[in-house]
Amino acid sequence: MAKIFTKLNLADIVATSGGKSFRKLSTEEPIVNYEVSGTWVFKEGEPTRPIFSYTVNIAGATINCEMVNFTVKGVDETFNALGTYTGKTGSVSLAYYTDIPKNNSRWTGYDYKTQSWYNDERRTIDFGTTKQTVSKEFYIWLTENATKQ
Repeated sequence: MAKIFTKLNLADIVATSGGKSFRKLSTEEPIVNYEVSGTWVFKEGEPTRPIFSYTVNIAGATINCEMVNFTVKGVDETFNALGTYTGKTGSVSLAYYTDIPKNNSRWTGYDYKTQSWYNDERRTIDFGTTKQTVSKEFYIWLTENATKQ
């Protein structure tokens, strides 16, 4: 769930006139913290291809991902990034990474070429009980493609 916070600058909030203080209205955009936690299940069918701000090239592959910690049902690993993997041959998959940015050790979640999930268990990911701040792009993509349990 996104939490909305507004920037506060005391110089903009209080003005004094004739010994009385008045509150000024702020025209600044709100600051939004996008947070994820708990278990999420990807919807049936093909997830949209995410485009995130972090991109790294490792061993000829392009990895576009969000740095976020999670686990995947049926996989005995802890992951630190979720995103797309584009191989040298042009294959594209939604992948779960264990060691970005050092290497592209990954587990495939969804294969865009075969249009299928690796298995049904890999549709379930768990961000844990502690809320993690993520990018707006990731939060929007996740909420469009998965449901929080």
